[in-house]
Amino acid sequence: MRTIMKTLALTGMAAFTLNKINQQIERRSKEWNPTHFDELYFYPWHAGHIAYHVKGKGKPLLLVHGVGAGSSSYEWRKNIDELSNHYQVYSIDLLGFGLSDKPKISYSAQIYVDLLTDFIRDVIKRPTSILASGISAGFVIQLAAQDASSLEQMILICPSGLELEEEHQQQNEMYAAFLKNLALQVPILNQSLYYLISSKINIRQFLKEFIYHHQENLTEDIVEQYYLAAHRGGNYAGEATQAFLRGKLDVPIQSEWSELTMPTLVLWGRHAKLLPVHYANRFKHLNPRSELHIFENSGLLPHDEEAYQFHSICLSFLQKNSDQSLYLQ
Repeated sequence: MRTIMKTLALTGMAAFTLNKINQQIERRSKEWNPTHFDELYFYPWHAGHIAYHVKGKGKPLLLVHGVGAGSSSYEWRKNIDELSNHYQVYSIDLLGFGLSDKPKISYSAQIYVDLLTDFIRDVIKRPTSILASGISAGFVIQLAAQDASSLEQMILICPSGLELEEEHQQQNEMYAAFLKNLALQVPILNQSLYYLISSKINIRQFLKEFIYHHQENLTEDIVEQYYLAAHRGGNYAGEATQAFLRGKLDVPIQSEWSELTMPTLVLWGRHAKLLPVHYANRFKHLNPRSELHIFENSGLLPHDEEAYQFHSICLSFLQKNSDQSLYLQ
C-alpha cells in the first residue's frame, strides 16, 4: 500500500509539473501574431474560424501550406509580394494550424478537401488557380477530382500520395500503436508529448535534417516562427499534427492523379529527403499531361530556398495557361 501511495504521489507531482510547463508554453504562444503579411481575415467555417490573408488584384491564386508541427502560411513569406504583383493572392492557415482555430475533432484528409472547397466557394467566389505543397498538394488533387470546376490550374510542390504503399501503411499503424501506449488519450500527457515533439530543439533538428538543403537558409527566426505556431491554440494545439503523424491525413491519389486533365505543374527539390525526387518521375509517368520542373539547389521547400527562380517558373506557367484559356474562348 505504501508503494502504491508513493507511486500515485509521484505521478500526481509529475502531472502537476507538466501541467505548469504546458501553461507557460501556452501563455507565450498566445503572443504569436506574425506580421509577414497584410491584414488578417477570418472565414467562419463550420468546424472553426479559418485565418487567411489577401494581397494584390486580378485573377485569384490560393496558396496552401504543407502540414507538420508549426506549419502555417508563414511558409509563403518569400512569395506573397511577388505573386501579388500579378494575382490576387489568398494565403490560408488550414484548420488546426497557424492562426486558425484548433478544435478537438477527428481530423482527416476529407476535412481539408471540404475546407478548401468551401473556402473557394464562400470567400474567393470564383474558380481559382492553386499552389500547394506536401500533403496539402494531395488534398488539392482530391479536390480537383471531386470538383474540377472550382479550379483553373494547379502548381504542386513535392506532392504526397504516391508513396502510400503497404510498407508505409504498416509504419503508420505501428506509430499509432506507439502513441496509444504512451497514453496519448490522457490530456496532460498528450499535451506534454506533443510539446516534446514540437520543442524548439526538435523543430530545429527536423527542419535541418529533412526540410532544408542549404543550412544557411535555416535561420533562428524560422525556427522561432514554427515553434510559436506549433504551440498556439491551447490544449488542442497539436491535434491536427498528431493526426498527421498517425497517418490520418494520408490521401492516396494515384488513380485521381492519372485521370486529371487540368493544367498542372509539379515542382520538386532535387535534395528533398522525406519525398525523394524519384517520386517526381512517377508523377510525370502517371500523368504525362503534367509539367515537371526540378530545382537543383533545394530540399522540400524550393519556394523558400530558390524563391527567385520559383517565381519565374510559376508565373510563366500560370500566364501561359491563362493565355491559352483566353485563346480557346
